Amino acid sequence: MRIWKFVPLIVFFLAYQPTHAQILEPAPIVNDGAFAAADAYSAGTDDDALLIYRDGVLVYETYRADNPTEPHVLHSGTKSFSCAIAVRAQMDGLLTLEEPVANTITEWADDPVRATITIRQLLTLTSGLPGLGAVEIGRRRVNMVERVIHDVDLIGTPGEVFAYGSSNYFLFAEVMRRKLNGEDAWAYLTRTVLNPLGINVDHGADGAGNIDLAAQGMTTAREWARYGQLILQNGVWDGLQLLDPILLSACFHSTTANTVYGLTWWLGFDLQNFTDIQPTRPIPAVGEDEITAITTGERVPQVIIAGGAQDQRLIIMPSLRLVVVRFARGDRNYSDAQFLEFLIAGAAQAS
Repeated sequence: MRIWKFVPLIVFFLAYQPTHAQILEPAPIVNDGAFAAADAYSAGTDDDALLIYRDGVLVYETYRADNPTEPHVLHSGTKSFSCAIAVRAQMDGLLTLEEPVANTITEWADDPVRATITIRQLLTLTSGLPGLGAVEIGRRRVNMVERVIHDVDLIGTPGEVFAYGSSNYFLFAEVMRRKLNGEDAWAYLTRTVLNPLGINVDHGADGAGNIDLAAQGMTTAREWARYGQLILQNGVWDGLQLLDPILLSACFHSTTANTVYGLTWWLGFDLQNFTDIQPTRPIPAVGEDEITAITTGERVPQVIIAGGAQDQRLIIMPSLRLVVVRFARGDRNYSDAQFLEFLIAGAAQAS
């Protein structure tokens, strides 16, 4: 395994400079009362666990229904691990984001439209493929890779339509499997990123054994937080550059088809006017200035979220130096925007 040694870089989407090479989890944890209101809101909207890290230090931890050592399902929070896979694959010379998927999925080579779909479009969910949700396709019972390659019609022009779901992720997993000569995408993620982080994340698969990068991931709250801290620390962990910062920054450029979704992550550009995660309601860009800013990365995200069904959340707030994990069971009264207001107030009080 090739691991890049850390070299300080200033060209990155985050101005955050890590004070710790890795997270610190004191024993015992003394919860910072500044975040009590955020905890009360989270508890009141049916959560299972809430963890808050500030400057890499665990300052608040509470469990209501979970055993801290038991893995919790992430649902679509699993999707954001594909950002790390894509960054590592670029570092290892396996792919570029702009290369056509058909270079690897050669079954598409003669299709004039599918042959134009890029890996970036797969991972920003703008490929034109339908989302194919779990309920719709019963992915645990079918071969999703075969279905996506051969049996689904495009719903729009690649690059112009956003469709949330699993199809793009199953296809990306197949791209990686072929590029890795049979090694699956999750094994690659594990040896290049998860093992150096010291965490274990379980994965799921479809009925044919194809890796599900869209959902079914499971891990503990502290382990998911480590992944978030790696992202906040510009890909650095324990002195090693696990993820190249410039390549990582591309994960936080959104698209004209959906200004609040980047490359596998949900994005917010204004702490005061955050839009709740709404997978079925993409928010398009308006105006040339906005289009330019979101596609070039000039608009720096203030909130970065890996989000899953039933309100599973890994929240990164760079300017506040926060990493937050929330496990939950779903509550119609939960609002990301309201929860962030409590976190922002807590961070202001703590400082």
